[in-house]
Amino acid sequence: MTVGRLGHSATLLSGGTVMIAGGRDGGVPLATAEIYDPASDAFLPVRPMSRARDNHTATLLPDGRVFLAGGEGLNSLVLKSTEFYNPATGDFRPGPSMLYARVNHTATLVRDGVLIVGGTDANDAPIAEAELYHFQTGTVVPCSRLALARSNHSATSLPDGRILIVGGQDALARASRPPGTVYGPDAELYDPSSGSFVPSNARLGLRTLHPAILLRDGTVLITGGGDNTVLGDAYLYDPATDTSSPIRTLGFARASHTATVLASGEVLIAGGFDVNGPLRAAELYDPSAHGFVRVGDMADERSFHTATLLSDGRVLIVGGEDRRGYGLDTAELYTA
Repeated sequence: MTVGRLGHSATLLSGGTVMIAGGRDGGVPLATAEIYDPASDAFLPVRPMSRARDNHTATLLPDGRVFLAGGEGLNSLVLKSTEFYNPATGDFRPGPSMLYARVNHTATLVRDGVLIVGGTDANDAPIAEAELYHFQTGTVVPCSRLALARSNHSATSLPDGRILIVGGQDALARASRPPGTVYGPDAELYDPSSGSFVPSNARLGLRTLHPAILLRDGTVLITGGGDNTVLGDAYLYDPATDTSSPIRTLGFARASHTATVLASGEVLIAGGFDVNGPLRAAELYDPSAHGFVRVGDMADERSFHTATLLSDGRVLIVGGEDRRGYGLDTAELYTA
């Protein structure tokens, strides 16, 4: 890439290119952005964002634009600002301000707009508030609150339109809680028809910095993450019954890794970190066997990276954190 990045976003555009935006390198948030073109296998710089930001969200809209929201800016400022990237003009334009400044949140496309959930506020505390960027009005409007304040959680669109919210750091430090403390729900469901969150019956354990990805059969695969240690367990969530079941463990305990559904239906699990630091190791989840199989290592150890399924079936793995804590400017391609 043109610069090292971690905590950036990567969005597959309608034309098959990938827009890489923001992140940080050496602790400094970035405003720069670039486009990866699979045809030329090259990164090309575009005009910068209106604000430097890392650990923000980037959501592809139905009209082809990308909606970027929140994150951490310069001088550790947690941002309320949003902006739009327009592929037709190649530039960024400011969008409406969110109601709450937030970083390490999620943003998920729903019927009426983009649902923005949780995250960490300016006081470094997880928050329970949710809001919606509304397509029809072009404004941000409040939603009902989560049952449990969360950041670094996951949000997965289900086939019926609901959103599954799993894990994340909650508002109180678990280490300070006495034995027998009752936690909030492991997972919650957002129902767009009622605009509310309801606790899920699924038991997925306490975890953060994990991916949760929709499989072709409509179930959700949740892998690894962290709590007081790095986790190697894996679960399947069934939306039809609102239940979860454990499956075989990962080959490597890992957090802040990526999970990408391939054209075959298998899932590529790549990178992340364990107790010793960033990983090169990658593995495949086989849905038919509910198991994980080791594949070739990545060229670089990386965590807090991105992985994007390209139109030709390859996976573009970009940036991430190295063992020194700096952003990597390298990228690699996985071919099934």
